[in-house]
Amino acid sequence: MELSRKSGDFPPVYSTFDQIPEERRFCTYEDQFAGRDIWSEYIDDQYTGEDGVRNYRQRQLVERVWKQFCEEQDCHHALASPTVINEWCEELLETRKPITVSRGYLRFLNTFYRYLMWNVEYPHTYNPVQFAAAEFETVSHVEGLVYE
Repeated sequence: MELSRKSGDFPPVYSTFDQIPEERRFCTYEDQFAGRDIWSEYIDDQYTGEDGVRNYRQRQLVERVWKQFCEEQDCHHALASPTVINEWCEELLETRKPITVSRGYLRFLNTFYRYLMWNVEYPHTYNPVQFAAAEFETVSHVEGLVYE
């Protein structure tokens, strides 16, 4: 069975970001995630190295760029808000084409958060990429290019 890659096929528990109770928002998990490299945990669990050199290099690039951006925003890379994701997309679009941001960056980030959301080892009950796409036109446009 082939699983869909469209973010809309992975409905969140909540319809809007405002519906998420304060105690379920990512900011409440900062102490729990401090010092943890969740991206590496995700990679170790999901990738065997058989997915090709190009894909591997792109994931490494996204990891480096995403973690650096989150550090500059003073947030953990696994606990970003939709606003942070929108700001990241806007910054990437300053030097990259929308299709590159979509397929080369946002796709990997969306998959990362989707993994966290559906893995019982993590407290994630929503994917902030989906809420960013619903709330911000920039992310909506870029995220939509993944599936064209």
